[in-house]
Amino acid sequence: GKKSAVALGAAPSKDLVRSGIEGILKEVLGDDSLSDFSSPLMDMGLDSLAAVEFRNRVQSAFDGVRLASTVMFDYPTVGDLTDFILSQFAPEEEELGPGAVGDAAASLREPMSMVGIAGRYPGMGHHNDVSEFWSALCSGSDPIQ
Repeated sequence: GKKSAVALGAAPSKDLVRSGIEGILKEVLGDDSLSDFSSPLMDMGLDSLAAVEFRNRVQSAFDGVRLASTVMFDYPTVGDLTDFILSQFAPEEEELGPGAVGDAAASLREPMSMVGIAGRYPGMGHHNDVSEFWSALCSGSDPIQ
């Protein structure tokens, strides 16, 4: 059956991420008896097609995590990949500084509006006045000829 994805907001435990990656690796390699995950992924039998399938499955298992096609080279072991995925869930507190998470969460709840328009409108000559263009459209004329 299809396993549910872990969303970025809910930081999973390291064990959950590691066991998820190990399970996907066993499925992709077709070897349920696999137990030593210390070797580099590419040395464990992933060919190029299996590597793509592995990357896609890991990416979909952890909703919001984006993995480059070079992930097996950038993070060659299950441990390295586990640490990378965990880093995608929660940024280091030192990077943000105290209170930054609370401030960011509060700003998500405040209303925001962006208003503005600019452009070159067909049939308006050098004027490029949005109200003239809108009036032309509302009157049924075709400014694009």
